[in-house]
Amino acid sequence: MGASEEFKEILISNFELVKDKLIVPDKMPPFHYFFLDDEGRLYVKTYEQGNDRHEFIHDVFNADGVFITRVSLPGFGSWMYPGRDLNRAKARNNRFYCIREKESGYKELIVNKMFWK
Repeated sequence: MGASEEFKEILISNFELVKDKLIVPDKMPPFHYFFLDDEGRLYVKTYEQGNDRHEFIHDVFNADGVFITRVSLPGFGSWMYPGRDLNRAKARNNRFYCIREKESGYKELIVNKMFWK
């Protein structure tokens, strides 16, 4: 599984100054990025489209590295823009946090409550 053409176009457009030197391989890593929550669970964002337009499938592993679930979570592409590392998703206190830019240009904080069995 690799990155979509849309992903590659966004990546290239955000590195306009060095786009002639930028190499975007045909085969990408099997994951987009990952983050940890405060319980030690690892969330691995894949390139697979989730349930909604702005969602992507995340594989979740427990603190011991055991796969526990696949879940569709918001995965906004703003992390690709220079200087916006803080926009990456975070998970704390059984809540999933991310920032997205609305069509109006304003930022919106998205908070989802997570329930674990």
